[in-house]
Amino acid sequence: MEELVPDTPRAADRDAAPAEAPAAPSIVNELISTEAVYSIDRMAEVLRVGPDSERDFVLFELNALLENCPEETLKTLVPVLCAGVPAWSLNLQFRVGEGLNHVVNLVLLPETAWTIVASAFAVVAGAPDHFSGPSSDRESFYDLWGAVILDALAQVDWTDGNSSIEHVLTAIDGCSDRPDIPEQRKLAAKLLAPLGGQVAPEAVTRLLLPRALKLTSDFDVLVRGTVAGSLAEIGQSLSLRTVENEVWPRLVVLLEDVDSRIRAATLRTIGRILSAQRERQHLEPESTRLFKELLPPVFVRWSTFAKKASSQDQRLVDDDTYLLLEVVAEVFGELLYSTSLCKENVFRKHAIKAFVGMATCNGPLIRRNCAFNTPGVALTLQEKYAAELCTVVECLARDTDEEVRWILAAGFHETLRILSPLGRQEKLLTSFGTLVHDPHRTVRQHILEHFADSVTVLAKDGDLNSVRKLTPILQNVGDVVNFPWRSQEQFALEVDTVAHLLPPNLLIEKILPAIFEMVQQGNRLVKRAGINAIVRSLRFIPDVFARDTAITNFWGKCLEGNYAMRLAFLEGARKALVVFSQALFRQLFAPRVLLCIRDKVVNIRYSLAQLMPLMAVSCSRLPYFGTALQVLRRDPDQTVRVEMRRFQQVAGKLMATSAGAVDEDVYKARSEANFFGQQRRVNAMKPSLVTVVRGKVSNKRSKDEPSEGSGAVTDSGDRENEVAPSGRLDVAGALAQTKSRNAANQPVRGSLDKRKEISRRSESFTFGSEYGSFHGSSSELDKQTRPIASHRRSKSLKDLLSSATRSVDADSVGTPRAGRFS
Repeated sequence: MEELVPDTPRAADRDAAPAEAPAAPSIVNELISTEAVYSIDRMAEVLRVGPDSERDFVLFELNALLENCPEETLKTLVPVLCAGVPAWSLNLQFRVGEGLNHVVNLVLLPETAWTIVASAFAVVAGAPDHFSGPSSDRESFYDLWGAVILDALAQVDWTDGNSSIEHVLTAIDGCSDRPDIPEQRKLAAKLLAPLGGQVAPEAVTRLLLPRALKLTSDFDVLVRGTVAGSLAEIGQSLSLRTVENEVWPRLVVLLEDVDSRIRAATLRTIGRILSAQRERQHLEPESTRLFKELLPPVFVRWSTFAKKASSQDQRLVDDDTYLLLEVVAEVFGELLYSTSLCKENVFRKHAIKAFVGMATCNGPLIRRNCAFNTPGVALTLQEKYAAELCTVVECLARDTDEEVRWILAAGFHETLRILSPLGRQEKLLTSFGTLVHDPHRTVRQHILEHFADSVTVLAKDGDLNSVRKLTPILQNVGDVVNFPWRSQEQFALEVDTVAHLLPPNLLIEKILPAIFEMVQQGNRLVKRAGINAIVRSLRFIPDVFARDTAITNFWGKCLEGNYAMRLAFLEGARKALVVFSQALFRQLFAPRVLLCIRDKVVNIRYSLAQLMPLMAVSCSRLPYFGTALQVLRRDPDQTVRVEMRRFQQVAGKLMATSAGAVDEDVYKARSEANFFGQQRRVNAMKPSLVTVVRGKVSNKRSKDEPSEGSGAVTDSGDRENEVAPSGRLDVAGALAQTKSRNAANQPVRGSLDKRKEISRRSESFTFGSEYGSFHGSSSELDKQTRPIASHRRSKSLKDLLSSATRSVDADSVGTPRAGRFS
């Protein structure tokens, strides 16, 4: 496009343009007919030749057209609007500006955006020729069309030859050269800001900076304030030398402006320029004049102002003082940190006094900004003033303003991490507890979003005394079920990260019930994060009976829920494969997982089929694992059968474990043994009489069947160090193992029958769940489950295993506990 303004009659030439003959009555009737209302082409014709009343009707329907047929509207109506609006009346220009304000919020083609920009500049340029309304309407008019230009410029493609930055700058110069219309100069200053982020840095320095610096000397306060804000965007693209030599002197002049709004806008601009220059790569602040010489005097001056102004009653100070104090509190963190990069420690005395004064004054907006800047101030002043800052944090945590508390809670984890090594730990712990128990849900939500980071610092890597102090503080975490779903998901992820530091009784009584309720009520993402947090937390419950009960209550019960809960159940099993060792997964999780082979929902069986290769590493020796494979391979659904065809390939790769994977599993097993108190190994030594009596009495076993129902694992090698689910060593099972080993070690003379008996015992298994403990042999299981493979009967794995048992442990009947099998 060679010209910025569309090829339409200018507003000034409307009277000079040749008048067209009015439309014939038949044409007018056709345009306003019902057919025209429902035809975009007819609406476009109305906009071209119709009277203002009919144009106003079409503009009234523009938003509805954008919602129902946006493509046709943008293709047909918008070009007609842009072509005709510069010559229309002022009222119609207001209506078109409101309509285009909705259009530019859509995703536009670059050529459409450029057409809107060109038309808007034409409207702005022609407005003074026929604008006769009050000044308030004039300001609203320029603000409206300025917003259209700003949003449309963001979608212009500057690499296109039809749209050029020079055309826009020409229009901006036309607005800035109108001394009689300050609204146009204000618009010119406002339009420089978005251009600063869309053109190359070289073009910013050459084309935009001179125009912005020129407007800083404008006699109108609104123009100076607007350009002071635009310099924040322009200054981020400038080189350090340009900022030091050209921009900073002008900013210092603006800081002395008689209007407090100009000074406030300049302070914000300085903060943003410092942040951009400091974050640039390969910049050494100590070697730059900006950070070493230019900034410190400005910081000391405004710190002194903040100290003095904050000591007054903010209800009595004038508006200018309160505005400046609010802005100083807003940018105080950036100014302080940038000054600390080069300046000696002398400035910190002024800084701590100013910050304490602002954080404890009676201006809520000022305290909110102080709460936001607390982490940055703590990072700078922690070496000498950590104790004072801990007191400030405690005061802000008890602030009467809710927004102050939730802003503090949002960054409390960073403040805690910085001040904890040097500050007063008890004050930080008190502040954390105050925020966790805050009466407003928003505050609790923000503090629990970084739950893991805060607990990691406060727990001191699992220090017992520190962990005990956390227990009463975290009693209120059950309220997380009332949070939005995103906060629930985040809390579950945080618990997953820090479960090893949380007190076990807190996990069982508060956290796991809350997360289980989230799993029941939440969406898919909440269920996944929640069940993963539950499974990981189970690993850190040291009491074996409490752990097994928690597995039943918080993971096993998912199997009794609806389809989504059963999917979460399998997701938890996938997590357990990562968290627990192969031995413990085989003992605690695998039996319940295999109950899903007869689920009515095909997606559950398909998810189980995807899980089977991962379970093969730890469960391949289980007899009923092979039975489950046969059932899934003959599943009625084709997708399940297709997935099971990949089992051999996937499981083969996983079972060919590397030495690192084996070492990792050994490490997990040893850690679990130490954590759950199973480091004592069952050996061939004869136990004491007291131990034998205790084992027999507690398990109610008869003398004829000393090993029946004992729950002992009769597998070889790596399973001999396990104990009964109650946490006691299974003495009867140990004696049975001892006899088997002694028999196996006897000479061969006439001992063939004994060796067969030992072999038969080694194939026996024990399967326990919330339905009881069942004992049987693999041969009997195969005999009983053979009808499954041919689909002659439809029974669950629980029923099949029940029918395959030889006897039931009298001690385990009706007692939900995890069982053992091999």
